[in-house]
Amino acid sequence: MKIAEEFDLFMQPDIPQYSLEFDKKKLSGLNLRLNNLKQFPQETTQFVSLKKLFLDDNMLRSIPNEIWQLKNLRELSLSGNLLEVLPSEISSLKSLESLSLDVNKFKIFPEAIMELNNLKYLGLGMNQIRDIPESIENLRNLKILALNRNRISRLPETFGKLKSLEFLSLDNNKIGYIPESLGKLNSLKELEVRSNNLASLPEFLFKLKYFKKLDISDNNIYHIPNLKKKINSLEVFNYDKKKLS
Repeated sequence: MKIAEEFDLFMQPDIPQYSLEFDKKKLSGLNLRLNNLKQFPQETTQFVSLKKLFLDDNMLRSIPNEIWQLKNLRELSLSGNLLEVLPSEISSLKSLESLSLDVNKFKIFPEAIMELNNLKYLGLGMNQIRDIPESIENLRNLKILALNRNRISRLPETFGKLKSLEFLSLDNNKIGYIPESLGKLNSLKELEVRSNNLASLPEFLFKLKYFKKLDISDNNIYHIPNLKKKINSLEVFNYDKKKLS
């Protein structure tokens, strides 16, 4: 019988006993999305070769401290649960490159994430986060950051140290201004700040070498100097035409 290296139990609420065999030490991928799980399956922390673990759209309220054992994990997806905090032990997952925590109950930005230096993707959209800690600067390899639909009112100046960042989503927050430090994000290609409290747009955005997509619609911006020139400098520029006509 073939030994499975990836195991998919997507949308199997009873998680039946499959005849398919798998070696706990060789299993590289496990999909447990949409299974009405109320507790994190403790046995998964024994699958030390796991590189991908998907537990989206369940009813998880906590992650066990033993998560640290999954040191080969590169992709962890926990979106659509009821999480409010992460265990500090998650900081041991140094190989992690992608972490999805969208649509949970986070009110405070999980500090343990700041030690995940190899992260390239971080999704924390649709939570209740108000503040971003200064230590965000530790995520130097981050390419994609989604913080849309939270309650964020300001960005720390240390944002400017995210030199690898290419895509930043801040839609539907309460941000009143874009700090000058974002002008140091030379890799930035796309910025989404739709539905915030912006009253002006900084010039430095249009001087970023790779910058090509911007969405500022549904803000309080009524004037942009040299608007036509700025429109022509980007591939996509979404703004309120009635406010800026």
